[in-house]
Amino acid sequence: MTSSPSSSIGGKSRTSSHKNAPLTPEGRKRLVERCRTRPIAHVAAEIGISRATASK
Repeated sequence: MTSSPSSSIGGKSRTSSHKNAPLTPEGRKRLVERCRTRPIAHVAAEIGISRATASK
């Protein structure tokens, strides 16, 4: 299995998450979609994360 340079950094996938990660890659996609039409703070509250985390 090979990976392209844009899909990995230092041998790790850019979309991998650790056990304490507040969002999975799929969760981040949903967050972005929701924030296109609604305030970040409202979406973050619904998901149960801080506004600062949602802004990352």
